Amino acid sequence: MKKKTILFSIICFIALIALTGCGNKKAITLEEFKSEAQKENLTISDTISQFKNYSQIKSATAAKSSDGWQVEFYVLDSNDSAISMFNTNKEIFENSKNGLSSNSSISLNNYESYVLKTNGYYKSVSRIDNTLVFVNVLEKHEDNVKDFLKKLGY
Repeated sequence: MKKKTILFSIICFIALIALTGCGNKKAITLEEFKSEAQKENLTISDTISQFKNYSQIKSATAAKSSDGWQVEFYVLDSNDSAISMFNTNKEIFENSKNGLSSNSSISLNNYESYVLKTNGYYKSVSRIDNTLVFVNVLEKHEDNVKDFLKKLGY
């Protein structure tokens, strides 16, 4: 019984230390997104014209690779607008599940992330403050996308 108590105490201590390191993430700017995309030789496109009916979207930019995958970056007018856009895209992803699928979700302070793998696609939406990163690519591009998202901090 004492071993279980000690083990439980150790696990709680490790969890407490891990959680205290979970501060706020820093949102990147549009310029930082473009700069990181250029470093990766991605083609950058301003896509704001597609969202002219959505006044809460202040900028919309896509970074596309030569092999066909792309990452979209959005700056919204407020954290609440970004949360709403995050939740809408998460729901759309969840509704696309079919057959075998796997997903993961994180929600900490100013950061949220949802990843879904289904029907041969890798789908990810992440939010930091009033910014959002969106991905919907073939699973074969998952590693490249993950590497780029990691460099962005999303």
